[in-house]
Amino acid sequence: MKCIQAIRETKHTNVGDIKRVSDLEANEKVDTKYWKFVPKSAWKGTRKISTDQILKEQATNTKTK
Repeated sequence: MKCIQAIRETKHTNVGDIKRVSDLEANEKVDTKYWKFVPKSAWKGTRKISTDQILKEQATNTKTK
């Protein structure tokens, strides 16, 4: 498994999107020059932030109800 980050916008991705994909798929995408390899810590960091944001939103929603 490899982590890749979009460096150009396409129909299905925005610049900065990070995905974890198989080695073969990662190599194919990086060869297109629309993606670059990034460390796994970058992928983990985006997952942690989005999980924290979801938990905060849920806490806020339950307090307002």
